Amino acid sequence: MAEVLTAAEKSSIKLTPGLNQFTLRCDLNQPGVFSFQRHGLNRFSWQQAGITQSPIPSGEVTFQIDQGEFSALLSIDSKFAHNPRFQWQPLTDFMLSSQKHNLIMGLFYGLSFTLMLYVLIISRKVPDKALKLYSAYIFCITSFILLQEGQLFLYIASHLLREIHLAYLLSIGLTVVSATWFMCEILKVNTDFPRTSLIFKTMSLIVLFSCLLRMVIENHPSATAAAMLMSYGTLALVAAIFASALWQWQRRVSEAGLVFCALSIVLISMIFRIVLLDSNIFVQRYGFIIAFAVESLMLAIAVSRRIGRIAMAKERAENEANIDMLCNILNRRGFSLKAQHLMDYQRQNGDLLGIFYIDVDSFKQLNDTYGHHVGDTALKEIARYLQSQMRMEDAVARIGGDEFVALACFRSQHEIVAKLDELQKHFQQFTISLHQQHFSVSASIGYAMFSTVPETLEALLAAGDAAMYQAKSQRKALVLANTR
Repeated sequence: MAEVLTAAEKSSIKLTPGLNQFTLRCDLNQPGVFSFQRHGLNRFSWQQAGITQSPIPSGEVTFQIDQGEFSALLSIDSKFAHNPRFQWQPLTDFMLSSQKHNLIMGLFYGLSFTLMLYVLIISRKVPDKALKLYSAYIFCITSFILLQEGQLFLYIASHLLREIHLAYLLSIGLTVVSATWFMCEILKVNTDFPRTSLIFKTMSLIVLFSCLLRMVIENHPSATAAAMLMSYGTLALVAAIFASALWQWQRRVSEAGLVFCALSIVLISMIFRIVLLDSNIFVQRYGFIIAFAVESLMLAIAVSRRIGRIAMAKERAENEANIDMLCNILNRRGFSLKAQHLMDYQRQNGDLLGIFYIDVDSFKQLNDTYGHHVGDTALKEIARYLQSQMRMEDAVARIGGDEFVALACFRSQHEIVAKLDELQKHFQQFTISLHQQHFSVSASIGYAMFSTVPETLEALLAAGDAAMYQAKSQRKALVLANTR
């Protein structure tokens, strides 16, 4: 079979399994290169004038051809029947297309590395199973593209063709498995449809098994069946997960819409790659890579949204655990955390640490006489006032039924005393209004200041509590003296 090749035209000649030999007769008016795909080859050789020529380091098998008239013998040992896409092109065109190809691939590898680094940084702050699975998927798909496009042959010898091909087959299986595990997690198939998830994962393992089978029996006739199972099994699995993403999107599962759009792009590219083999050359070569790049970005957005929701839920849970729901200030747990920061800050900077301990006077009597709704209003008013008089960096909390504390760092004793006077004037007697009724309430306040912070928070609170009870006793004594 003879075929005339013009510059940049892809040949339609197909290889048969085993040894294939071709005689090339060339008559060129400028230097050029002859190239074909490495995929599916065991070995190859190019002989010209009885001398075996070495290929140019390139992703594809590439031989430089000289200007003028000559003939060459090309021998190719193929694993299976396929079209290797023989083509020749002028040397200048080849260099330009190589630069474009390397630029596209460099952008893809850069994107993949950035996404993996991004996931690594986030996973340290927010441990999540989907993050780990996404990272594994990106690593596998990047390895698959690297082995498929042959960039490794720029740095390693061509005699490692078989080893690279075996690694390529393994990367296909691992990519399918990692993608399936990730999709089942982010689409919530694992929790919503556990049986469906099991089917998907089993299908991915079958694809991995077919890849391993091809690695073992690569020259056996049954390798063709394994290749078909690998290709169409992957396509069927992507279509099934695609349908699941659509279903979950309709069920309003978070991120399912983004995953559906991402899978749409990949599914279309796979149809061109596996079924429409004679389609546009650019689509055949770069469609798959571009599709996976876009998919990776969209999935990164989906993962980011998921992490954002997890972080918000975590923050909400922490707030609920640290905030007093009635008064909307710190509870005892929240106070312990913030107080520890203030104590550490005082140890480093040497400021004075002041604690104000407030206790509502006759709170039980207030509740019994006017009802708990009045008591709750009094507690809210104390919390509101304390929060308005203290700074954002200070710790204001309700640590008991009617007990409040405020902890802050001060530059001098004068500042602490001034703040105490301010609080005492207000809490000596204040009025709360509820349903057009007015109620007089008072609270006792004690304080303690420290130039050297106590060893424990309990000691700090105990000092404030003791000062408060002393102040309460003094007020009672004063009241008794005035009533005599």
